[in-house]
Amino acid sequence: MNKRILVFLSVVFMLVIWLAAFIMINTPLLFPSPLQVGRAFANLMVSFEAWSALAASILRLLLMVVISLVMALFMALYASRHPRFEIIIRPYITILRTIPVISIIVILLIVAGFTRTPYIATFLMIFPLLYQGILDAVKDIPQDYRDVFALEDGRLIPGWFHNELPLVKNQFATVLLQACGLGVKVLIMTEYLSQTPRSIGAAIYIARIYFRYDEVFAWTLILILLVLAIEMGIRKLQIFNLRHA
Repeated sequence: MNKRILVFLSVVFMLVIWLAAFIMINTPLLFPSPLQVGRAFANLMVSFEAWSALAASILRLLLMVVISLVMALFMALYASRHPRFEIIIRPYITILRTIPVISIIVILLIVAGFTRTPYIATFLMIFPLLYQGILDAVKDIPQDYRDVFALEDGRLIPGWFHNELPLVKNQFATVLLQACGLGVKVLIMTEYLSQTPRSIGAAIYIARIYFRYDEVFAWTLILILLVLAIEMGIRKLQIFNLRHA
């Protein structure tokens, strides 16, 4: 069966489950119907405040992903060539990957304040994921290849881009997708708890306060579409690289 048909049938099935739950709960104020959410979504699409919040949250996410990616790339490459550095930094990476997200957010709200917490929390959550993913991908390259690469171009970053990246770009794209997905979740949660001005999290908080749950569902739909758009963009870039390799 065609892939698009399967996706369409899956979406229809989800809508049927949603509609059935709406009928069973029978409380439109708390659990809106697909039609109510569709109307709220349309209203958000023509709202300047909604677009402003969406743009601000996307910029925060992109900023933290770029900073995390640059630091993770440099540190992972350095760790792959210097085992002692990897051993030293391993406990910190393990702690960041295992500590509950809500614990980090609450601590940061107390220590760093409401303004800086969304940025710091997002960084602390996605950096370990990117670092470990890049490190594992590089370490999976056969040692013979790495020795040859070191002879051809011993520089850390330029050598990696010219020699090692083509071998690990699929793993690199996968870990980047995971980081973006996690980044969206952490950022919105932090914006919600800190009520960051001009943010999706604050918009969801305000909608909940005034019992506009159809708007909460609509924002959730927007976040799903945002993550899907990021995934499609990275997949398209992968296909482009394969065709022009």
